[in-house]
Parts: sequence; structure tokens; C-alpha cells
Amino acid sequence: MIWRVTGLPPTSPVDKDDLSRSPIHLVNGGPLISVLIMPPKPIQAILTHKGRPHPGVPTIALIDTGASLTGATPSVIQRANLRFTGFSPLQSALGSQERRVYFGEIHFPWGAHMAAPIAECELDGLPFECIIGRDTMKNWVMIYDGIAGIVTITD
Repeated sequence: MIWRVTGLPPTSPVDKDDLSRSPIHLVNGGPLISVLIMPPKPIQAILTHKGRPHPGVPTIALIDTGASLTGATPSVIQRANLRFTGFSPLQSALGSQERRVYFGEIHFPWGAHMAAPIAECELDGLPFECIIGRDTMKNWVMIYDGIAGIVTITD
């Protein structure tokens, strides 16, 4: 599957093919995608069995090549009912910091999904609540086309 990303927050499925946007959006906003954060499969099964299936938490994510781990805000982690698994160092442009890590699922707009550790990170005042780190990107071929103002992802 090939997916195109612009620098504006995605608002509808049409955005994936809208290449008329200025490259400045990618420069100013970074590559943003819509994702759905879900609890791990066993928790989903328990909630469904109890008649309370979890719909997931839709959010905007920044594709961040500077982050070693995928992360989400405490609010997303709580709303998604993720399970704490321990601590891990998170490498970013700001250095290394120990972060609480949870386990959940990430669903991408092109239909792919994966079970993954998700580090807790503060993203106050930013237009996204999740970052996609290199631990997730290792499964992709990603092309950053600054001239066209798009990022193309193939998984």
C-alpha cells in the first residue's frame, strides 16, 4: 500500500490524494497522519465479552525520525486503556529520557495495524497527540519529497 502525507492535519480520506497543497505545509507542520490507538487484543476481547467494545482513540500523529520510540500523550494512553509494561529510554532531539511504556495497537489510515510499545510523552501545545518513532518506521519505506510537499509511505 502506498500512502501520501502532507503537512496539514488530515481531515478526511480525500486528503491522502490531495497533492495541491504547498510544500510549506510539510516544512511548517511536519508529516502528520491520522491514527487510531487501541488497547491490546486481550483487553479488546475482555471488553467485547463484557459488552463494552473499545472503539479506539482517533488522534493525529507526527512521523518523527528523531524519536526512537512511538509515543502518545498521557491522555491518549488513558483513553485507549493501554497497559503499563515498564520503563524505557526514549531518544529524541532533546536527548535521552526514561519514559513509562505501555502496550497497545496502532491502526494506520491505509489499513495496516500493528501491536507496539507506546511511550508516554508530553506534547502540550502541539497539534498532535502521538509521535511515530523509528521503532514503527522500521517497517516502512518512506520518501520525503520536500519539493512536492509530500511524504510517501509504503509498508
